[in-house]
Amino acid sequence: MLKQRIAQLLQEAAAEAQKRGLLPPVSLPDVGLEHPQNPEHGDYASSLALRLARAAGMSPIKIAENLAGLMSPNPEIESIAVAPPGFINFTLRGEWLARQGEPIIG
Repeated sequence: MLKQRIAQLLQEAAAEAQKRGLLPPVSLPDVGLEHPQNPEHGDYASSLALRLARAAGMSPIKIAENLAGLMSPNPEIESIAVAPPGFINFTLRGEWLARQGEPIIG
């Protein structure tokens, strides 16, 4: 499932950030992805950076920027954007979404 794949990519980015010293070695909470209430914010959003900020002693925006920058490319994801106060928003590729309807219709 795509939601789980995005969560896995975020976990991998957080682990890489810790390896590179961009994030202290704190315990990582569950990633948690939600559908934003405002469709302009993308298809999925994560508040992982907000939940890490206190334990890491860092700005949630900085954490979000680090994580977004370390995420591996994914053919389903069109863009990854950081939004205040520290959300990471994911917009899916239109072509990928269109292909998901074909098996349902067909």
